[in-house]
Amino acid sequence: MMDVMQGSRAEDAAHDSPHRRLRAVCATGEPALRREIALALAIDFEVIHAPDGVAALQAAYEHLPELLVIDLAVRRIPLMELLAAIRADARTRSMPVIVVGEPTGAQRSDDADDYVARPFTAHDLVARAHRHIEQRRAERAQAIEQRRAAQAMAQADIEGWHRAAQEVPRLAEVERRELSRELIDLAPIARQIAAELQAHDPMRRVDIHVTDGLLVVADRVLVTIALEQLLGNAWKFTQRRALAEIVVESPHPGVFRVRDNGAGFDMAHSEQLFRPYRRLHAGSEFEGAGIGLAIVRRVVERHGGESWAHGLVDRGASVWFTLGADSEPPG
Repeated sequence: MMDVMQGSRAEDAAHDSPHRRLRAVCATGEPALRREIALALAIDFEVIHAPDGVAALQAAYEHLPELLVIDLAVRRIPLMELLAAIRADARTRSMPVIVVGEPTGAQRSDDADDYVARPFTAHDLVARAHRHIEQRRAERAQAIEQRRAAQAMAQADIEGWHRAAQEVPRLAEVERRELSRELIDLAPIARQIAAELQAHDPMRRVDIHVTDGLLVVADRVLVTIALEQLLGNAWKFTQRRALAEIVVESPHPGVFRVRDNGAGFDMAHSEQLFRPYRRLHAGSEFEGAGIGLAIVRRVVERHGGESWAHGLVDRGASVWFTLGADSEPPG
């Protein structure tokens, strides 16, 4: 017997194929009822006849029909056991089952989708058949989408942990590096990072403006790491903009800002941005491990500075930082 996943995939492929006619297995040993069902379904279905319940199960496993029509008085296996067997196997679990006959209370089962009393009209039987088939198709389509979504979420989680594992060494580097201050200009560093981002994603239209003369006395390696995180975040969170805008500037002496016109965030959660592995956007929306701004804050703290953020949902964000009293350039 197939396992559940194999049966589900086989069923999906067989039932949703556009290249074959609909099939129905008809299980009855009564010739008159067999002819009646065959005539009703003949226009829309290829009808496969089974003289009893055992043969019906075998035909269902072999042909994977869209519909099972079963005589209430089916032979060789009690109706309740037959219905239970159909629902227990992954290959037939979701096949619509119509029982022909008027059941008593003990004969009625939730494993049957419908009961049709005799005499019935061809129009009624076919209409019920198509209604249940369409319902099953909708349920299968929904299940497929749910599986895909679950797989995508699982993959996003795996990728997120991989990215986190890659970022942890950077955080460790920030922690253990001996601070070495020198006079540097953040502008060419930011432009080089922006050029690398553009080279990796050449189809995007991104207007990047970096103010000249962003002089500061700081550790070149650490501030480069911080700018990589800040510009990488801005690049990521503007990916849904037809024309993205990213600005690196110094609104006030000793105060620096990286701002963008991207997804933004709710200010009620602004402090979470700087905590490791805290994300304000789902992994399905934007990739990332949630550690980038934690790295930025640690770089800033090691220089004796401060960092904060401002944003509005869907209206962009800005991250501000200072690098402490010793970061002022001479003169």
